[in-house]
Amino acid sequence: MIRDRLKRQRGVVADWQLTLEVSAGSIRHVKPDWQRMYDGVHISGHAAPTDWQRLYGATVTAPDSVLDAWASAWFYGLVDRLDGAVDIVRPGSAGVRELPSVYVPLDPQAAGDVGSPDSDLATTAAGSQAPGRGPTDDTPPATGTAIGRPDDGDDASSSTDDKPLVDPRFALNVRRSECLDEVDLRTNDGIAMLSPARTVVDLLALLYSSNRRARLVRDALRLRVVTPAELHEIARRGRGRRGVGRLRPLLDVYARLPMDEAKSDAEALAVALLVAAGFPEPRLNVLVEGEEGDLVFPAERHIVELDSHGFHPFPGEDERKQAIWINAGWTVDRAPTDSVYTDPAVLYRAATPPRLR
Repeated sequence: MIRDRLKRQRGVVADWQLTLEVSAGSIRHVKPDWQRMYDGVHISGHAAPTDWQRLYGATVTAPDSVLDAWASAWFYGLVDRLDGAVDIVRPGSAGVRELPSVYVPLDPQAAGDVGSPDSDLATTAAGSQAPGRGPTDDTPPATGTAIGRPDDGDDASSSTDDKPLVDPRFALNVRRSECLDEVDLRTNDGIAMLSPARTVVDLLALLYSSNRRARLVRDALRLRVVTPAELHEIARRGRGRRGVGRLRPLLDVYARLPMDEAKSDAEALAVALLVAAGFPEPRLNVLVEGEEGDLVFPAERHIVELDSHGFHPFPGEDERKQAIWINAGWTVDRAPTDSVYTDPAVLYRAATPPRLR
């Protein structure tokens, strides 16, 4: 029985799970060969835990535990890193409790390696795009995801000669909630977590920056983690919740726009800025004369290209496409991607057809 459970759970098992199936003697017989990952949760073998094992193990520290907003958002690709403690939520009303890490790596040099590109969760439910490093509030990057978790401090725990070095990323923040409805829960790849819509709402309540909150909603829609209908539904059900209050005005801006057609946040934000400024809504990433344009205004036969090294690394290719469009009677303007965040007037000028300037 123990072997079957270890196979189903990829080598992770909790004491309370075993006591339902086998005798205490059987548990004591196999435990010496296991690593203690959390209090009451072990991992078989001697390899460092993978991301999946780290997150799944957190959810089986007690029955009915699920990943909370930060960890769920990381799984969905909405935050760029998962440093520090793992946040979980359980039914109840006892606030937040911090549980220190008890995991001591067999190889102290391996501490901090969980979440490497070779991780079994390097590709998340949101797709294969590798999240970028979180930006500042003033100059978000054009690609990747932008919501970085607040600094958790040093990744290395202090140690003494008589105290083993624990890995701080196996600490737990345990929150209690009386509002964990089944509709707000999901199981993805065997791990219990919040639904995408509930994740967005709960994370909005935690983010202090309006720029970061807006970016979160854009990313959730752009990456198709959640639909506008799902966000409208949770806004309807969650009246009075702080995250819902922050969600509603953002839905008014973004839900009616084609966020899921944008290949980058710069494109998504550009559409929102242009529509708010009174421009006609451009089409995103459509073929014009066989070549894909970033922001296309068919009625004016005008194209705006957002230039960034990540999406436009070859200037010669840009010149070739632009020549095709101009020869076909289109007008083309270009704007640096950064201007979408730092100087929208540059975008507005580029989006204005030459005949109207």
